[in-house]
Amino acid sequence: MFGCRRTLFATFPDVLVIHAKKFQLVNWVPAKLDIPLILPKDDILTLDAYLSKGIQAGEDVLPEESAEPTLPMFNKATLQQLQAMGFPLIRCQKALLATGNADAEAAMEWLFGHMEDPDTDAPIQPAGGVKEVTEALAELVTILGDMGFTAAQAKKALRETVNNMEHAVEWLFSHPDDMGDLPTSSTSVPTTTPPKGSPTLPARFHLKAFISHKGPSVHSGHYVAHVRGDDGSWVLFNDEKAVKADSKSVESLKGKAYLYVWERA
Repeated sequence: MFGCRRTLFATFPDVLVIHAKKFQLVNWVPAKLDIPLILPKDDILTLDAYLSKGIQAGEDVLPEESAEPTLPMFNKATLQQLQAMGFPLIRCQKALLATGNADAEAAMEWLFGHMEDPDTDAPIQPAGGVKEVTEALAELVTILGDMGFTAAQAKKALRETVNNMEHAVEWLFSHPDDMGDLPTSSTSVPTTTPPKGSPTLPARFHLKAFISHKGPSVHSGHYVAHVRGDDGSWVLFNDEKAVKADSKSVESLKGKAYLYVWERA
């Protein structure tokens, strides 16, 4: 019998910011997605059902993650596709690990380029500073570096996406201002602080602002912001210009926004 896992709120913030994914990678090139979101009625978001009430009857606390080194997870469909071409399992796994674990074509190119490697059929060692994994990650960092990202940005993107190349590129385009700097370590003794926010119900949020992108692609165009005033009317902020927005333009852009700012009612 299989269980399920879900994430709930321990407390609710005063301001909730939601980032909508509005692009996808097509042949490693980000392309805009003009798929509108269906917003709740009257722009009121109710999250009462998502408040955590602690461990309930029939629920179990998830075990602590094992510190034991494990092999990386591989894309099953792509792995089977490569094996069907006659490549040994270990080579297929190494190729996926080296090329982002998603693209069969890229993995096949890697296989043909490393057929003469002396350790090509050596077993993959568990992650944790092992040579094969380290070299594979260094190769991914190099690929991302060729796309214009710094080593620090590439390493953080790979860390945030469990070394998935495609997801790492998406992460980088979603975090253009993140330079990849690691937080400095602190020698102070950690203290337990209560979570911020409030667990009180009802948890209702009204849409306060949204940011939209005008332009044909992620490489060109312009961002504008709409902010709702205290009287319920919308104001358009476009660089130094601030004008009252008409209701038709607000409704046409609202569902296609990139960022939504919700304020607790």
